[in-house]
Amino acid sequence: MAMMLVLMLAAAVPAFAANAVGRGVIGTRVRVREHHRRAERRGKVGEVVGYYGGDDCVTLEVRLSDGECRLFWPGDLEEISSASPSPWWRP
Repeated sequence: MAMMLVLMLAAAVPAFAANAVGRGVIGTRVRVREHHRRAERRGKVGEVVGYYGGDDCVTLEVRLSDGECRLFWPGDLEEISSASPSPWWRP
């Protein structure tokens, strides 16, 4: 039963997880999506500090801005653009 649940969750992971999330994403800035099951975590931002699992099932360890570390399914996260904002003197 548990294996079936894991496979169902892995199949439901959006393209972000399949394309952007991998061992090379350590250090990526992310935000917890608004559909996360715990309301107090929705919208929090943090940095990916760990990657666990393989091709079928992945879990990411995220250090949130308040210092707390939590594990998330990739589908619960969205990448934050790392592009720096334009200087105030440029339109």
